[in-house]
Amino acid sequence: MNKIILTVLNLMILSACEISSEASEADIVFTGGAVYRVTDTDPWATAVAIKKNRITYVGDDAGVISSIGPNTNVIKLNGKMLLPGFQDAHVHPVDSGMTFNQCAVFDLPELEDLLDAIKTCVNERPNADWIVGAGWYVSTFAPTGRPPKELLDAIAPDTPITLLSNAAHTVWANSAAIDRAGITAETKDPEGGRIDRDPLSGEPSGSFQESAMPLIQNYEPAITLKERIDGLAYAQRLFHSFGITGVHDSYVEVSRETAYSNMEAYTAFADKNSLKMHVVAAMLYDPTLPVEPQIKLFKNLRQSADRNHVSATAVKILVDGVATSYSAAMLDPYADRLDEGI
Repeated sequence: MNKIILTVLNLMILSACEISSEASEADIVFTGGAVYRVTDTDPWATAVAIKKNRITYVGDDAGVISSIGPNTNVIKLNGKMLLPGFQDAHVHPVDSGMTFNQCAVFDLPELEDLLDAIKTCVNERPNADWIVGAGWYVSTFAPTGRPPKELLDAIAPDTPITLLSNAAHTVWANSAAIDRAGITAETKDPEGGRIDRDPLSGEPSGSFQESAMPLIQNYEPAITLKERIDGLAYAQRLFHSFGITGVHDSYVEVSRETAYSNMEAYTAFADKNSLKMHVVAAMLYDPTLPVEPQIKLFKNLRQSADRNHVSATAVKILVDGVATSYSAAMLDPYADRLDEGI
């Protein structure tokens, strides 16, 4: 009888050990690295254990041995550095990602190179109803920072073109786009925005600043949810390649449908379990709309958009623009202009 009891006890102990071993077994273990903890004391370690997407151990190689089981993926860093993911505190992932499927003219500071790239975009889209893109530098058009519509007219006289600056505070448009949007010398500047004009005729000269941008952007082709999600997926891959694992989207339109109405893209991507970075969305406050309904909308979205990796816990309030396009508000006039911005 005693032998039976001892046998049962031994089996129970063995089973408990197996359960304990399985419970402590990590999915992934990194060893032999220069692991930066970002702490004031003891900032360096050599090993990390991860189980169910949670870090369960940070320390030396000896201490991580107990976390290694038969199914653990052990990655030997061989002295390479491992550190927490970076966070980008001001970025526009969805719409920026979408531009790489549009007319992307980034990193082209020379005017000739910029115009050649735009010509290529037009030639590649012979049947386009409207060409949308982004990436040009305001500094390319120094000292005014105002690109003229005539340069785009020479490339595409009949097809509307709208190109967002790399800083996303100015839209450059050709005459076809301006005409399609019905913008004339009589069109008034919106609050917080400016239509750059011919000083003699008052006609739009080709660039639209800040809150004047939607006057023409609202006529661009509607963006599908798939296009937004594809843009987000592209941006996520790019962020991850630089070690960025968290972002603050600092401009998410929620009161109307625009290129920045990207909340649904985040939630849909997260619901598919495809969002692998943390996103904080800053919902845009619109000064042209009543305050109370917007506050109610912000509160509702803070709850309805909340899910794994996504939170809508910030509000974007635009006061002025940026110095590069002379739209930032100054106490005194700009050195080469007579105005103080918008």
